[in-house]
Amino acid sequence: MVKTIRVLLTGGSGFLGQHLLSTWMKNGPVISSSKETNGNNNKEEEEVEYVIFALYQRSTAFPKAISENPCHKNIHITPYKCDITSQADVDKLFLNNSFDVCLHTAAMSQQKECLENPTGAKALNVPTFLFEKLKDKVPLVALSTDQVYDGTKDCLKDGFYKADGETIRAMTVYGKSKVEMESYLQDNLGSSKVPTLLLRSTIIVGPTPPFVDAHSTFLHFVASRENQNTSFFTNEFRTLVGVKHVCRVLDWMVRNVSTATTGGIQVFHLGGPVRSSRFEMAQVVFDRFQFDKSVLEKAERSPPFPLDLSLDSTKLEKLTGIVHEPKTMEGLVAETFPRKLVLVTGGSGLAGSAIQDYIQKTGAKNDEEWVFLSTKDGDLRKRSDTVAIFEKYSPTHVIHLAAKIGGLFAAMSQKVEFFRENVLINDNVMECCRIYKVEKLVSYLSTCIYPAKVTYPIDETMLHIGPPHHTNETYAYAKRLLDVMNRAYAEEYGCNFTSVIPTNIFGHHDNFSIEGGHVIPGLIHKCYIAKRDKTPFTIWGSGTPLRQFIYNNDLAELTVWAMREYHDPTCLTLSGDEQDEVSIKDAALCVAKAMGFEGEVKFDTSKNDGQYKKTASNSRFRALRPEYKFTPFETAIQETVDWFVENFETARK
Repeated sequence: MVKTIRVLLTGGSGFLGQHLLSTWMKNGPVISSSKETNGNNNKEEEEVEYVIFALYQRSTAFPKAISENPCHKNIHITPYKCDITSQADVDKLFLNNSFDVCLHTAAMSQQKECLENPTGAKALNVPTFLFEKLKDKVPLVALSTDQVYDGTKDCLKDGFYKADGETIRAMTVYGKSKVEMESYLQDNLGSSKVPTLLLRSTIIVGPTPPFVDAHSTFLHFVASRENQNTSFFTNEFRTLVGVKHVCRVLDWMVRNVSTATTGGIQVFHLGGPVRSSRFEMAQVVFDRFQFDKSVLEKAERSPPFPLDLSLDSTKLEKLTGIVHEPKTMEGLVAETFPRKLVLVTGGSGLAGSAIQDYIQKTGAKNDEEWVFLSTKDGDLRKRSDTVAIFEKYSPTHVIHLAAKIGGLFAAMSQKVEFFRENVLINDNVMECCRIYKVEKLVSYLSTCIYPAKVTYPIDETMLHIGPPHHTNETYAYAKRLLDVMNRAYAEEYGCNFTSVIPTNIFGHHDNFSIEGGHVIPGLIHKCYIAKRDKTPFTIWGSGTPLRQFIYNNDLAELTVWAMREYHDPTCLTLSGDEQDEVSIKDAALCVAKAMGFEGEVKFDTSKNDGQYKKTASNSRFRALRPEYKFTPFETAIQETVDWFVENFETARK
């Protein structure tokens, strides 16, 4: 039986709200049960689902971003536009909706904003209309701030601020508004029949928000100061807390506060384990990016700004059983600026080599590390080998190119092997991506997997409406399952898995086998031999079939773009425009011209032509990248021919 918890989240489009929603969307409810956190693992886990109303006020992009991202099956999110300072909006929200718990994270916290608009800061930070609706009905978890203290305490000498027994004396506009919030809650919800938990939080740090722009953290400001002389305070201290830890705590609150049977107000501190000055934080950020630290300048801050707001969070830790990780400033900075490890299966093949060349040419982003696998790294048909690879590299992103492939005649003569081996490879890679929580998986499909009988041009919606061409049906069905499983993993586990459908790929590092290769590399190899041996250049088939080709250099660039920017489980066709379709005859003549072949060109019509045409529409791609210019076909053929001639002795053939 599934237990449903209805959650009202204010500040859904804010920094913390987005991270909380993203955590739930990817992982589902994070902590299995309150008894487990207290050390009792004997109780059978109860399946839980969250129905979340995520409030936002201004961000028009927020609802779209939520709807476009994959979501765990036990998480149901409704972005709801609501101004919690408006009685009419709050009344409308509660008219037909009820909630089991409210997480109040909305706030105006930036010092400049609060100084410029103190009335607005008070209205948002003390949302009385909302609090009145919650009284005696809905448990509340409200975020407050460490700025309720004056920061004059020497926390290193006298101990960190504790959640109970400290003097409340705010020095900033934001801090004063949160003191007012706490006072209002004490006066009006102190005797409520349901609990209220106040979490006085230090500065929360973590990666940039996953959906829409929100305010950046102090650490992001530091990272923007490369090569710029900047002063940082040596006497202002905080115990920064990681957003991942905050999300785990709030998830625990949702499960446990929603079922609490006693009322009243409790106060807790939400901080990290490390006391650091602003200058020390800046040093660690610069170390992370290997910036020149000589531009960091020391300065001292003077009252009335709070100086030392180090928080003791042991009371909260004892309640939840959740210990803050990481335990060092270096760990927090690494969590804020996570490095992506992109694992490319089939990294030594046609497409993989091109991606490797593209990354070497353009340079990986600062937060990216790339690993290109070959068959020497393991056999992806074996689960044990695949697990060993994921254990070794712990990838955050995977580009899955590895496959058993071949030309028309190889696919016809090895139907069982083409199906079984590709299914094994794909299942092992996808399941390891799920188990090891890979953030993004991009797999390759092919236009040859489309139905044989279909109207042209074909597009992504037609993939499953009929059987593929009989000449490569087993390969096609194995590849089609990737598309099916992308959607299944997204629906059941919230995985960000997608695939791209390149048309016929060619280029350097191809397999130029005449018997087992694809059409362009096969033609190049044949033409090379014909020129060398002064024999006719013989093309298998009539030469009339039409194909759309894509140069592997172009495909490499677009694959990296898809890995970084395309987040829809729906497959995406990557091809040139329809008018760029080329007949096999014209492709062969283009190869002959590039090779400088002047002999006889013959067509062996006793050989099977295969499917006459596979014209694909790239309209979805063009809607996303209307400006992209593909390499002209003749240029791409010339560069491929030149590479083959230069590397004839070592090229695969």
